[in-house]
Amino acid sequence: MDNKGYNIIETETDLDILIQDYNDATTPFFKNLKIGVLGTALLCSSPGIYAKESVYTINKEVQETSIDEVYNCGLQIDNLIETANKLKTVRFTKKEVIQNILSFKSLINNWDGYEALPLEVESAGNTIYLLNLLEDDLIGRIDDFYPNPHGTISFEWMNNLNEKVYLEVGNKSFSYFAKFNSSEPLFFDNLEISDENIEVLVQHIRAV
Repeated sequence: MDNKGYNIIETETDLDILIQDYNDATTPFFKNLKIGVLGTALLCSSPGIYAKESVYTINKEVQETSIDEVYNCGLQIDNLIETANKLKTVRFTKKEVIQNILSFKSLINNWDGYEALPLEVESAGNTIYLLNLLEDDLIGRIDDFYPNPHGTISFEWMNNLNEKVYLEVGNKSFSYFAKFNSSEPLFFDNLEISDENIEVLVQHIRAV
């Protein structure tokens, strides 16, 4: 929006800084945003702004634009709040995950009808150790976890872009792969259960 032809003759509020800020804006987006701020200030100020017929003040178009910009900013804020609330959704607590791990350990042999083994004690212990190195929000974002027929346990993390981390924890090691849209899948096999290796895993989970 071109501001040529507009001139503030007199005002009871100091709008010089706002007007100069508008004049200095370099892009249409920021000019419209400045109009929103300026128009809002005008609408909320006392009616001490006037203009001669030959020099027009901020007109109805500016006021309407300011209202539209304020409304659009409100919609953007609402969308950000909605997104933040979705991110805060907790699917599992650490207590719930550990309780399920113990229940998997208590499964009987052949629990799936195909000679499946219950979760082995060492695998359960390694998994609990690993969970204790994860922040609660990463545990809360687990999409699924389940026992495997050969006595290990698996976890999945996934986002709405279909990026995922798939983890399997066993008696002596853990393995996982990370799938991101920006790269080829990353595979990490038979890693020692150490703080250093788990920290790399955590970085990949955070990226999902």
